[in-house]
Amino acid sequence: MKAAAVRLAIAGALFTVWIGYLAYLAAFTRDPVILSRPQFRASSYDVVGRVVPDDPTTVHVEAVLYLAPGGKESDEPAVTPDQVITVDNLADCRVPDAVRPARDWPAPAPGGVYLIPLSRKDGGKGDPAHPHFTVAAVPPSPGFFPDSAAPLRVYPDGPETRKEYAALRKAP
Repeated sequence: MKAAAVRLAIAGALFTVWIGYLAYLAAFTRDPVILSRPQFRASSYDVVGRVVPDDPTTVHVEAVLYLAPGGKESDEPAVTPDQVITVDNLADCRVPDAVRPARDWPAPAPGGVYLIPLSRKDGGKGDPAHPHFTVAAVPPSPGFFPDSAAPLRVYPDGPETRKEYAALRKAP
C-alpha cells in the first residue's frame, strides 16, 4: 500500500505542475501578433508609422523596415524616416485581434504606432513631396480568394511584432 500512496503523490504533484504551467501560458502568452506573410511579401514598403491624430489617413513614418528594390531606382527613396505620407485606405484597415476576431477595432487608433505594409498608389510617378500609398492587400492564393470585403491589416508595433517581422526574412 505504501508504494501506491507514493505513486499517487507523484501523480498529484505532476498534475499540479502541469496545471500551473497551463495557467502560466494562459496568462502570459495569449493574444499573439501574427503577421500575414503573403501580405508582407506583396508589399513594396514596410514602415513603422504613427497615425496623425488630426487626420486618420496621414502617417508620420518613424522607421523604414523594407524598401523594394524598384524603389531605389531614383536618387531619393520613396519613403524615409520622419516623412509624412498619406495612406488612402488606412481607415479601411483593421488591427487583428487573434483570439476574438469579432472584437476587431474599427480602424487604427489616432496616435498609435503601427507596422504597415504599403504599396505605392501612383506607381511611383506622383508628387515625391506628398506621396500617396495604400495598405497592401493579401494576394489570392490556393483556397483563398480575397474579395473587396476582406479587411486590410495593420499591426501594432512592439517587440513581439518586430520579432515576428524579422522571422519573415524579407530581403532588404
